[in-house]
Amino acid sequence: MQTQYTFLSSGCFLAALRAGQLQDESPARPQWLVMRDLERYCRTAPRLLLCLDYDGTLVPITARPEDARPTPAVLDLLTRLASTPRIMLAIVSGRPVVELSTLLPVSGLTLIGTHGLEIRAPNGSVSQMLPTGAFMLAMARVQREIRQLIRGKDGFILEDKRQALTLHYRLADPQEAAQTVSRVQAILRRYQRNGVALEILHGKKVVEIRPVGVNKGKAVAALLQQAGSTVFPIYMGDDTTDEDAFRVLADRGLSILVSDVARPTGAHYYVEDPWEVYELLTYVLAWTVHTSERNSPARQSPPLQPNDEAFVPCHPVRARGT
Repeated sequence: MQTQYTFLSSGCFLAALRAGQLQDESPARPQWLVMRDLERYCRTAPRLLLCLDYDGTLVPITARPEDARPTPAVLDLLTRLASTPRIMLAIVSGRPVVELSTLLPVSGLTLIGTHGLEIRAPNGSVSQMLPTGAFMLAMARVQREIRQLIRGKDGFILEDKRQALTLHYRLADPQEAAQTVSRVQAILRRYQRNGVALEILHGKKVVEIRPVGVNKGKAVAALLQQAGSTVFPIYMGDDTTDEDAFRVLADRGLSILVSDVARPTGAHYYVEDPWEVYELLTYVLAWTVHTSERNSPARQSPPLQPNDEAFVPCHPVRARGT
């Protein structure tokens, strides 16, 4: 059975609240209750585990992966989140850790790269789950075949992530992209039939090729186990690779899909784009910092006050599929 998902927009909620438009009988009341619940968790949970995807969540998706860079405002917000004692902040991405550390020069972050194959702790130590030598040799052969397939074709980008590969075709002609992806699938199925433990995942105009059993859900589960039972997890992501994490949090925590198009998902709620992710994170920080400082004998810094002028326009509160 397909679940209906409530639109989660903190800016819309607060604007309506200030305007006196939220009454008990208002159709927006479910939205209000969601925001009140989120605020309650931020204020009362001993610690928050805040997990964020990178592309399409913290930053908009771009035609070329190297162009997807965070704004100074996003970096500043992440710095404040990571320095808040009650928040454990993790970036969970398909990008390699070395790339994430360059894009996000923020101390105190946990970086989970290549869908969980590598983890950099806040102290800078890096652990990797290394596939077998036979698997790496097979992936090298897969890479050569795909590069030969796309040679001379415009709009294709093949990323080598050492233990994984990502084929981007956002810039390619749609018909040629469909034909090429079909041929890539045929190549990969041949390796699978020969016993190579790789899996294929289709995302937003990308094909991910990675070892079987590696995914963001397992990475988040490991973080939860490390953090303990009192932590409250929140996960935000935009792509099919994030669905594994949504499933892990199905009965614990809060999962938020970032998408402006309704689609089946395991997430509890959704926002439309990275601008709304930024907006929501601003309030998570304000609620958490304000509570921590109120309970502290000495204030360390003034709580962040969100700037309404920077918010995206309010969207109508609605349920998925309506």
